[in-house]
Amino acid sequence: MIGQYSFGNNTTVLSKKSFIAYIKPMSIWFVIWIVASAISVILSIIGLIIGIGIVFYIRSYALFVDDVGVWVFRGIFPWDSGIYGVRWRDFGEAEFYLNPVSWSLKSYRIHIKNRYKNEPEFILKDMHNGDVAVSQINAMSM
Repeated sequence: MIGQYSFGNNTTVLSKKSFIAYIKPMSIWFVIWIVASAISVILSIIGLIIGIGIVFYIRSYALFVDDVGVWVFRGIFPWDSGIYGVRWRDFGEAEFYLNPVSWSLKSYRIHIKNRYKNEPEFILKDMHNGDVAVSQINAMSM
């Protein structure tokens, strides 16, 4: 069971976001927060709350599998959280893409493909140990 959702049995979380996923949004947030702090204390406090929300939102991503399929959970608020994915009967393959930076930092881009479509069902960027997750997903689909 991830959050309030449960589809099948034997739920296993395979990957979560890497620390690399925090760098770009937090850099942009920091610049905006500095400007907001120079303007007003209230804007500074609001900006700080937004920064905490960004961290929790990125942290909420989880790639998991169960008896029914491959799923991604994301979201921190009840009206924003949810699961999307692909069932095993429609699953094509999982792939990961790397470059020297992603290889050295163990942060991979994952593509989960549907067997009936040419494009990926969903793409996840900056997933920690995504290579291991992809190999486990492909092994489970056999």
